Amino acid sequence: MVEESITLVEMQSMGCNLMQVFYCWGDRPGAMNLNFRHMSKKCLNIVKCLLQNKVMRRHFHDVRWFTVGLTIKDMMDLQPSVDTLKIFNVTTKELQANDAHNYGENWQRMFDWSVREWRELGYDHKEYTASLQLQVNAQGGPAHDTLRIHRQWGPSAGGMLKN
Repeated sequence: MVEESITLVEMQSMGCNLMQVFYCWGDRPGAMNLNFRHMSKKCLNIVKCLLQNKVMRRHFHDVRWFTVGLTIKDMMDLQPSVDTLKIFNVTTKELQANDAHNYGENWQRMFDWSVREWRELGYDHKEYTASLQLQVNAQGGPAHDTLRIHRQWGPSAGGMLKN
């Protein structure tokens, strides 16, 4: 049986009030039953605003970027602010688990986060470096090129100046 569902973007483009959609149909606390596929920047901003609402945040405090089906590609396409990512409970650990660190320094070029913004998402340089070293020790290490790319992920020297 083929199951079809309407996306939040489609509902928003038809004029549906997404706050009502979340409140009436969204499974609490993560809204994982709602369809976030093909997210647009406009729809993402609407969802961000509704999740900032105190009442909605109380009911939907566990909406997570990757759990609702959004991906690293969506993140690159939509370029959400760090505040938006925090509303979607994104952390640097989750970014790593979804292979964002495979983009190395290109990640910082793409998003241009300050050191403060990296910290807000949970980045700790010492902890990250230690986790890379654990990988090297446990697995005999990833290939040299991969390890080099992973070491370049995080705030750049230019980002350090932005604080």
